[in-house]
Amino acid sequence: MKITLFFLHLVLTGFINAAVFNYSEFLSGDLSDLESSPTALTADLGTNTVSASTSSSNPDIFSVTILPGMQLSQINLTFFNNSVSGEAFFGYQDGSTLETISGIEATDIAFDLIGAGEVGNDLFSSFSSSANATDGPDLPAGTYTFWFNETGADPSSALFSFVVSAASVPEPSSILLLGIALPFFLRRSRA
Repeated sequence: MKITLFFLHLVLTGFINAAVFNYSEFLSGDLSDLESSPTALTADLGTNTVSASTSSSNPDIFSVTILPGMQLSQINLTFFNNSVSGEAFFGYQDGSTLETISGIEATDIAFDLIGAGEVGNDLFSSFSSSANATDGPDLPAGTYTFWFNETGADPSSALFSFVVSAASVPEPSSILLLGIALPFFLRRSRA
């Protein structure tokens, strides 16, 4: 019953808000399992969703492009199901492809082991830091590649909500004030 309601939610949200992406493997086909050719998605303002199912031998790899003037504010885990191990791997790094999975090290990707305990939470707060991944929240415009993979023998299913908001920009009056004050401070520092 839960899974039927879950897929009904995906179908209805796709019709209500057509500007954002609502990718469902059930409706749109399997996400890529190739790190060199992830499924490409472009996010719009609002909540964009990815519904994925994975096993240890079938990773889900997808890239999300955040357009100029926007930022990725949250990645919420909306649904998670794995009745045996109870967790799965979820991570990301900057760029439109993922480094080779077999050669990837923990420092190459921001990641977390996710499970039912994280449902309803923003995953940015639990991701490890990485040299190859901009720390969130509020990832700026750009492309980020995500990797969802089961860590055990049983499959995992999840619904990720990518919340995109307008990027913060200084208001014009602040820029004007800075422009007026800057010569004054430069003149004082020379004296």
